[in-house]
Amino acid sequence: MKKLFIILLAALSFHFVHAQNVGIGTNAPNPKALLDISSTTKGVLLPRMTTSQRFDITTPPNGLVVYDTDKNEFYHHDGLSWKAL
Repeated sequence: MKKLFIILLAALSFHFVHAQNVGIGTNAPNPKALLDISSTTKGVLLPRMTTSQRFDITTPPNGLVVYDTDKNEFYHHDGLSWKAL
């Protein structure tokens, strides 16, 4: 009986759990944003790597953005190749 209760409780809790957006620096993240970062004194630091490390990423997804420390530029992958921003 105890196992049945635990299984039922778990099943019901999964019904009420759903994906949420996340806010950093805000208690009310924008509902249209998966991640809402708010600050008036700090920025966002994206992954930093050398050109060689960037090219070592196997099958980078379309839209991947990194900062190339050798070239001092941001790059994004367009699905076919890396493009400087």
